[in-house]
Amino acid sequence: MADNVFERREKKYLVDPEQRCAIERAALGHMVPDAHGRTLVTSVYLDTPDRSIIARSLEKPRYKEKLRLRAYGVTAGEALVMLCRDGMDAARATYGATLDALPVYFELKKKFEGIVYKRRVRSSLSAAWAFSRGSSFEAARAMFPLVEGRCGRAAEDEAGCLMSSWTDTSPRLCPLASERGERCSASSDAHGSYLDGQIARELEAALGRYADLRPSAAILCWRTAWMPEAGEDSLRLTFDENLSFVDLADAADAALRPIVASDTAIMELKAAAALPSWLIGALSAAGARPRSFSKYGEAARIMDAASERTILPSCAARVHTCAHGRDRCRQASHLVRAVRSLRLARPLKKGA
Repeated sequence: MADNVFERREKKYLVDPEQRCAIERAALGHMVPDAHGRTLVTSVYLDTPDRSIIARSLEKPRYKEKLRLRAYGVTAGEALVMLCRDGMDAARATYGATLDALPVYFELKKKFEGIVYKRRVRSSLSAAWAFSRGSSFEAARAMFPLVEGRCGRAAEDEAGCLMSSWTDTSPRLCPLASERGERCSASSDAHGSYLDGQIARELEAALGRYADLRPSAAILCWRTAWMPEAGEDSLRLTFDENLSFVDLADAADAALRPIVASDTAIMELKAAAALPSWLIGALSAAGARPRSFSKYGEAARIMDAASERTILPSCAARVHTCAHGRDRCRQASHLVRAVRSLRLARPLKKGA
């Protein structure tokens, strides 16, 4: 369960192909692409109808949080988006029992005073959906237990590939990293474990802080992750290509739209300690500069402009003045301090 709790600092960079290649070449000898290779990552963010969660996040408060469902691989990503857009009946009619064999993570990502805390629980797609709709975590996993050993190519052959446009056909930005198929974990779920239960309670508390949460947007990207050769260092380097989104709040719009230019990758540095000198030098030589960038936030701005609304980012004041709004913010800050004091967070070793 160590990879379900994270505490670290994260920095984002928008890099072009030349910058990426330079940084990856510098990484050789210090880091290697992780065992999952190049993977489609799909994240569905939950938000209120007026997207007040991301609106507040874009105001850069001391504390902010996001709730999301995350899937790795083409089949799991397609099924997750279909389920969130069309509902359980439509997804079950298409995927059948495969929904119970596709693992997803239900995540609470928090940032307090520059430190990122991520807590997540792993379950079947069906169970995650039931949990997000009000079922208790224990009841959801008991009703829809994850059927291990059927993910990957077997599940994709059974379900079919519904959205071929999601298959990456663009040229690689840099040929150094290896490329493999879907992410498939063979480890068993720790059903009923203490830590799972603790994280589930924290997720339930976060879900209860907002009224009428629903799937807001799906963010998709092809990710290549690098990790230290020794495997012990907390440093993680990821490159996200073909960053796109689907507006899940508009049932009539299933289009996949870009968030950044096709030749731009989002590079993220995730570390619990200081960056090594070789990486600092590589970033400087490549002219890469960190910047504030939210994938869901940028997608929300695009959706906001397309709908001719003016929700983002000025609604934070309205969010703060809602009933118990300030109390909720203080309670959330106390939760983060409690996490830090318990020292449950550990460095990331795989699968961010």
